[in-house]
Amino acid sequence: MSDYKKTKAVFTYCFQVWMTAVMFGPVVYLIWYSKQFDGFTDWMGFEIIIGLYSIMYSIPGMLFFSGGAAFVFLRPWPIAAKRIVLSIWSSLLTIAAFGILFDRPITTKMDMFPGSICYCLPSILSIWIYRWPRRMK
Repeated sequence: MSDYKKTKAVFTYCFQVWMTAVMFGPVVYLIWYSKQFDGFTDWMGFEIIIGLYSIMYSIPGMLFFSGGAAFVFLRPWPIAAKRIVLSIWSSLLTIAAFGILFDRPITTKMDMFPGSICYCLPSILSIWIYRWPRRMK
């Protein structure tokens, strides 16, 4: 298999995991703290603003996650072990990003911003749900 196909498979998988965390992190926050929103339009405004900030601040984490995933994908480990390692890696990157941005890495509530746990849950879940790239088995 060419290196291009391997790189594409790794990046596609990482992009799916990253977008899931960016889109569903605020949803987890909404479920956790649903009393803070008055209605659907209030929630949609929150989702749009937090989604844009999430994309902007998590791009470096996505690049680090892609690098770690490329390392893990090429190891001759069982797929379950690879998923466990990627779950730990994504959690560490999420906690580190919140620690750098807000000086409080592990939290469920920071003013109006969702905490790191709200973003860890969708990323870990998506690592286990999305189909493992066939080319990389």
